[in-house]
Amino acid sequence: MKRVLRKIITATAWLTGGVVALIALFFLTAPLWQQRWIEPRPFADLSPSAPPLTEGEVKPGDAYALLRQAAELYQKNSAALNWEQNRSLLAEKIQLKKNQQPFTREQFPHTAAWLDLNAAALDLTRHAAVAPNQRIPTVSAPLSDVTVLNATLRLGELLEHSAAVRAADGDWRGALDDLNTGLTVNTMLTRGGLLIHARVEQHVAALMLTRLHYLTISGATPVNLLKQEIAWLRQYENDLTPFTEILRADYACSDTLIDQCWNARALYPLYQMEPQIELPVNHWRVLYKSLKFITVNRLMFDVGQLLGSTKPAMRANLNAFKQTTLNYFAPPYHRETLAHWQRELPPLKWHFGWFPLTYRDPLGYMFCRVNLMNGTSGVYLRRFDQQRLLRSVQISLAVSAYRQERGNPPLTLAALTPDYLPAVPRDPFDESQPLRYQRTADGDWFIYSVGPDQKDDAAHPTERNRCTVDADGDLVLFSAQKNR
Repeated sequence: MKRVLRKIITATAWLTGGVVALIALFFLTAPLWQQRWIEPRPFADLSPSAPPLTEGEVKPGDAYALLRQAAELYQKNSAALNWEQNRSLLAEKIQLKKNQQPFTREQFPHTAAWLDLNAAALDLTRHAAVAPNQRIPTVSAPLSDVTVLNATLRLGELLEHSAAVRAADGDWRGALDDLNTGLTVNTMLTRGGLLIHARVEQHVAALMLTRLHYLTISGATPVNLLKQEIAWLRQYENDLTPFTEILRADYACSDTLIDQCWNARALYPLYQMEPQIELPVNHWRVLYKSLKFITVNRLMFDVGQLLGSTKPAMRANLNAFKQTTLNYFAPPYHRETLAHWQRELPPLKWHFGWFPLTYRDPLGYMFCRVNLMNGTSGVYLRRFDQQRLLRSVQISLAVSAYRQERGNPPLTLAALTPDYLPAVPRDPFDESQPLRYQRTADGDWFIYSVGPDQKDDAAHPTERNRCTVDADGDLVLFSAQKNR
């Protein structure tokens, strides 16, 4: 028995020694077989054109301070709702997604009561739209204001509903002002924010513009207000933050995030329980992420250091990634842009535990994948789709004004110039061509863009009429509510 036990111990020792030797050989020879995940580039200025705003520079009457107050008040009101009230609001919200027309308080009583409860928060939001310093502070702890972003998104929905109620009451000026307030406040999110701020801004803009389209096609909006709104939307489009500036603002936060990674010895510093980072701690996903942070991420971080990742290497490689992305994503849109960008960047290959052992600076690669690559292409496409919807709504308003004054929709867009539009808007996905317009035999009409594939599919919409990287079809705005 002792002899068998001795043999087992000896074999275990040899096996352990062999494994240790293989691991040591793996790390010692790593520089010989690892490859770069991005080619180095000459350093260029990657900072935003406007100097960053810090939290300490935000004054009490600034737009961001008022928006935070509105968001906090909304959160307080939301926390006071019971389960039954939440269920009733959700049921009406589902119905309102299907009904973009004006509605009275009697039709949706729970939504009307919710608007009354949040009247003070909406007033603060309206004041934020005309307050000075229309930008948010550059985020020192990314996503620390995630709860504020969520509340801002909900405030946008409230403004949309408020506009519908005002339109039903005949207050068209107030309805248009509410929609413009939602557009203005959310544009502020792209001035100093991250890509996630831009996604919120684009989502709310789509809500506002779609509601504006369906509110005004009824023919009850005064023509003079329609013309004023067209002029306002043209100015709003001119004031949109260029996508490259959104990227620069996002990239301005990466150095701070790298420091957080090294201080926490993990690639997911967003989930470390530190006081400066506000988290919805009652969410089960946060608990899961926290456990993952404690166990897996620190081990991955230590392995990455052994494979050659250093803080200077991460900064250099991330600067190369930033420069590459900025070079590709300058306007105008071209369908090959994303394909070229994805070919120049390393693919997300299969790795043990999703860890890129074959790349030099694996921590820099994973950091870039987690914090910078994800969402870039989506926000890029949605920026053009936002312009497409914005220009389509301008045409829609002009068609409504034309029909009120002349009885029928125009046969072509050329009939709208110069009385209703100074020029026919171009297609953001193909600036060489205007947006397309067709009038049907039953008096309806629709406006469409060729979409991301830059092919005219005769107004056959993409799946669910959405703008995605692999979308096949056109992006269509119908005069009747068919694309909801």
